[in-house]
Amino acid sequence: MRLRRSSKLMFHDPLTLIIAPNAQGQASGSIYMDDEITVAHGASRSYVWRALSFDGKTGIIACGRRAESREETSGSEDTYRPLNTVERIVIAGQSRAPTTALLSTAGGASQQLQVIFDEKFQTVTLKKPDVPIAEDWTITFSY
Repeated sequence: MRLRRSSKLMFHDPLTLIIAPNAQGQASGSIYMDDEITVAHGASRSYVWRALSFDGKTGIIACGRRAESREETSGSEDTYRPLNTVERIVIAGQSRAPTTALLSTAGGASQQLQVIFDEKFQTVTLKKPDVPIAEDWTITFSY
């Protein structure tokens, strides 16, 4: 963890995602980011709003573009591209470790991720996916 004296200094820091699945082994959430300075998020849709999901039964984590709301223009694209990447993913409530974790990006690239299982705390940690938060990606587990 990086110690910072203000949140402004954390603007481009990588992110740690913590996934806390429900009793059915599923979780979902979203990430919203804009430039934190201008009002371009309203005038020109200059922001990123990503949908995240985890399905413990199939062993898939997905990050994709958030579905349009009724107020937004259909078919428009996010124009803001933050430099932030995902540094670590921690999944709580895991009774077993996956044997592999494969990261696949929208561009077709894929890579194996380091998996760390903590039996005492029942967590699975994925280190250094280093995938941009503004891109589509999927992590698939094998057990």
